Amino acid sequence: MNELEVEDALLEAARQSLDQFVASAFAIVNPGVPYQWNWHIACLCAYLEAAYRGEEKRLIFNMPPRELKSFVISVCFPAWVLGHKPHEKFIVASHSLRPLAAKLSSDTARLMRSEWYKKVFPNTILEKETELELRTTHNGHRIAFSMGGITGLGANYLIGDDLNKPDEALSDVIRKGVNTWVDETFMSRLDNRIEGRCIFVQQRVHENDVTGHLLEKGGYTHVKFPAEAYSDIHIEIGGETFGMAKGDLLHPERLPREILDDLRYREIGEYAFSGQYLQEPVPPGGGLFKDKFIQYYDQEDFSFAKSNGFILCDPAGVGTITTGNTKRKKSDWTAFMVVALAPDQNYYLVDMVRDKFNPTERIDALFELHQKWTPFFGKPLKVGYESYGLQSDLHYIQRKQKEESYRFNLIPLAGKMAKEDRIARLIPHMETGRWYFPVKIMYKDSSGRTFDLVREMIDGEMRTFPLSKHDDCIDALSRIYDEDMEANFPLAPKRLENLIGRETRGSGSDHWIGL
Repeated sequence: MNELEVEDALLEAARQSLDQFVASAFAIVNPGVPYQWNWHIACLCAYLEAAYRGEEKRLIFNMPPRELKSFVISVCFPAWVLGHKPHEKFIVASHSLRPLAAKLSSDTARLMRSEWYKKVFPNTILEKETELELRTTHNGHRIAFSMGGITGLGANYLIGDDLNKPDEALSDVIRKGVNTWVDETFMSRLDNRIEGRCIFVQQRVHENDVTGHLLEKGGYTHVKFPAEAYSDIHIEIGGETFGMAKGDLLHPERLPREILDDLRYREIGEYAFSGQYLQEPVPPGGGLFKDKFIQYYDQEDFSFAKSNGFILCDPAGVGTITTGNTKRKKSDWTAFMVVALAPDQNYYLVDMVRDKFNPTERIDALFELHQKWTPFFGKPLKVGYESYGLQSDLHYIQRKQKEESYRFNLIPLAGKMAKEDRIARLIPHMETGRWYFPVKIMYKDSSGRTFDLVREMIDGEMRTFPLSKHDDCIDALSRIYDEDMEANFPLAPKRLENLIGRETRGSGSDHWIGL
């Protein structure tokens, strides 16, 4: 093929395929920026082409920020459809007029003015161009609006692009106002309620955001592209198959593991990350663990000597990560939880450690906890140790016990229960007010960072369970319910007095033997 034939073939490919159109259009709208194609873009385009053909009329897309959702859906798709049908009408709404809605309109105008676009679609000509309105010579249009606008205008395609602002997501008043506007104003702009297309795209910011609201109403095809797959994803559209296996990253070149971890743990936190990047918004106040479950107590007023004490250990392994030709140590979190069972039949978190240890550091931390709290309880604390970790740590523990002449028994904790089910055992007692937490436990970890472990556990594990990246603390905490722990409550003084009295009288002795 000569150069002219190659150019014609490329133009025809862009004309017929939205995916090809997007790839070529990117350089026009974003000169000097390399285009990074990924499978989710092809999948997105396949759904939009199905909408163009009338096969999909109600679509919701959820995907992470900066993954070209607005460029594909709000910039390229209207231009591509108007190229085929210059008479079509689009209304594209965003949460703010400037800069968002105006910027998307400007990008579409830049694209449709380009010489390349004129070669792909020579019959589509812009007759009118303002900051917010593009109109063709066939009276087709793309009109940009923000919340609160749109009166007297109609369209065959409605596109809602990020109608919820993340920083307003927790406001019930604002969020309900957005949903009402979608129902009563935005949706009323369809020229044909039966044939018109409604397309919504956003990152999730709340369980009752626009996506959640529309899904509850029903009738939408829902397509999610999480930054990391927490279950297998299988999508079939337009004769093609797309998807992710559990644990896969959506776009490793743009959102590698290091970036995701930085976002999750340092920049935006677990709660925002779950919605904006995993597309699984967690209800305010927690997923399965609610804020109202959390109760606090003052340790200075607590009678440890009248309670039974336990240490629950979830020791993580140490491995290596290979990056290029470089190997570096990778330590997972180790969690130690000190729990008291009190005469009031309630559970109290007394102390905790969460850190990245090597085996020696881990055993040192365990001994420090045991030696610190045994005097408070007046008797040795029972120690439950996750059995798989115990196999590798037992040698270190026995050696240290011998060196220091300080010994305690270890209870191996195994069981076939799935981790999520194991952790969920905490919920009924928390819900009924039987768990109490110290106000704070300040801790300086092995990297030198000082933070409040109680807040880290509540915000980073409980609020996002079962979607938390880490759940080491609550998993260790849940081990208090393992049968092998035999974690019994001490008897309340009055109850103990009654039982002793009955035994003295020669009746009911079986009730207290072995307690």
